[in-house]
Amino acid sequence: MKFPIKASLTLLLTAAMGMDRPSIRAEGFVLITEFMAANDHTIKDDLGEFSDWIEIYNSGTNTVNLGGYYLTDELANLSKWQFPATNLPPRRYLVVYASGFNRVKPGQPLHTNFKLNADGEYLALIKPDGVTVISEFAPVFPPQEEGLSYGLAVDDVSTFSLVVPGADARVLIPTNNIATAWIQPGFDDTAWFKAKTAIKFDQNSGSLSYDNVSGTDIEARMLGTNASACIRIPFAGVDPSKVNDLQLFMRYDDGFVAYLNGHEIARRLAPATLQWNSTAINQHSNVLALVSERISLNESLDALKSGENVLAIQGLNRGVNDTDFLILPEIVAREVKVLTNVTDRGCYESFQKLV
Repeated sequence: MKFPIKASLTLLLTAAMGMDRPSIRAEGFVLITEFMAANDHTIKDDLGEFSDWIEIYNSGTNTVNLGGYYLTDELANLSKWQFPATNLPPRRYLVVYASGFNRVKPGQPLHTNFKLNADGEYLALIKPDGVTVISEFAPVFPPQEEGLSYGLAVDDVSTFSLVVPGADARVLIPTNNIATAWIQPGFDDTAWFKAKTAIKFDQNSGSLSYDNVSGTDIEARMLGTNASACIRIPFAGVDPSKVNDLQLFMRYDDGFVAYLNGHEIARRLAPATLQWNSTAINQHSNVLALVSERISLNESLDALKSGENVLAIQGLNRGVNDTDFLILPEIVAREVKVLTNVTDRGCYESFQKLV
């Protein structure tokens, strides 16, 4: 899980620190590149929990179906948790949450039936035969610190900040049904009012007020009119062949549905059927809303174009008279190459998450 924003990168040589050097093995194109075993405040999963996570990377040139592969934290139980049918394209990443919730619906965020032990334990990726280890941290990975991830060394990194705070936007507060054409890149939004992100308002004061966040205040347009705001943010893309990691960082109150060039890429606290005047299905407090939630878009990389792109967001308040609202997206693309010839190495990568 590669984080270019507000993150410090440290290459750790465990032997030089006087620690017993764990062995890392990668005997194939698919490997465990990174994990976090003490996630107390950095990254929320799709359930809103700060779960541990494991990142899988396909370093090969062909798509791999992970269906039948296993993840385990027990050397004595190599078939502890099995992947459902899940295609992982070449040079792409997949994050699996080690939450203990055991969620294995294809196409949805995956959750193992175990959590990681921050004190150190075995971790491995196993072939469908339930015996062959293709990537492992053995005999145990070292004790982990809160908010630090651990993994393979990065060989080369390119970072592209595609959508940043203060981005130009067009906004509409609908007063009737506007259908769905507005999420498409070719839609004419010149009649919508101009804005800069964050799109927000807050009738409350204090340290958690959205008045402290730079952006465009839409209280006069939205409050009492509609619980939904439609937002379009154009941005220049990059050559998709140069990108294998795409992340959305989202600050929001209360909910949203996001689209990239007409393709839905993320939703939080939104009803199953979206209308022009939909409301969020629950509240998302200011304390949570002011912390960026990282949402992997790696399954939507094909929607990214090298030319002009459009991020369209329907922001949702809890009600038409709700007293605050916030939508502040960021999109970051990266090209990351990891060292795959890493048999019995003691070199790891650690990211201190400051987001």
